[in-house]
Amino acid sequence: MVEGARLESVFRGNSNEGSNPSLSANLPMTAKCPKCGMHTSQGTDYAGTLKLTEAGEVKFYCAYCGVQWQPDLDEQKKIADNVRDLLVARSA
Repeated sequence: MVEGARLESVFRGNSNEGSNPSLSANLPMTAKCPKCGMHTSQGTDYAGTLKLTEAGEVKFYCAYCGVQWQPDLDEQKKIADNVRDLLVARSA
C-alpha cells in the first residue's frame, strides 16, 4: 500500500442511464496516483462501489506506473457517502 493517496472522485453517473441511474450503472471516478501523480480512471458501478467502500476494501490501480494502493478508511467512507448522496438526489 502506498501512503498519502488522495482520491479525487468525479461522480457524474452514466449519461446513458438518464437522471435516475440503476445500481448497475457505471460510476466513473478518477484517482490521483501517489507515485507518478497521474489521474487514472477507477470506474465501477454504484453497487460495487458501495459494497467495497462499506467493507473498507477499495483498491486503486495506476495504469501508467503499475502502482496499486488503498485509500484510508476515512477516504473510503467519503466515497460511500458521496455515492449514497448521489443516488438519493437522483431518485428525488
